[in-house]
Amino acid sequence: MPAPLPRVTLKNFMKVMAKEAIMDPSKCEQSVRKMVQKRVDDHLQRNQDGKLTSEQTELKMKKKHDRDFQREARVAVFKI
Repeated sequence: MPAPLPRVTLKNFMKVMAKEAIMDPSKCEQSVRKMVQKRVDDHLQRNQDGKLTSEQTELKMKKKHDRDFQREARVAVFKI
């Protein structure tokens, strides 16, 4: 299993890509921007994949309300 690529950002790409960044900083910056955008897109896709559908959300809320109503709640109402 190969080692994961280093997490390169615009802040640290000069340190991570030392020789390449000195030779052609614009090219390195473009590649870093692509890497960062890929990480953001992957993150958003994972969030979208984990998002519940409307039916699942409705079922979850019903289950939550049923659980809350199973507990005993004593209420006193006063009229002044």
